[in-house]
Amino acid sequence: MTSKYRGGGHKKRYRIIDFKRDKFDVSAEVKSIEYDPNRTAFISLLE
Repeated sequence: MTSKYRGGGHKKRYRIIDFKRDKFDVSAEVKSIEYDPNRTAFISLLE
């Protein structure tokens, strides 16, 4: 099935996010902040 004026969009790399991070007393350092095209937010890499 085809349709006019519907593009395929840009290829998106999926970022795996740990939503179950329950460590309150552990300190972490932010390594990088990057844009997530699959969500309307920026995500940060913690170490």
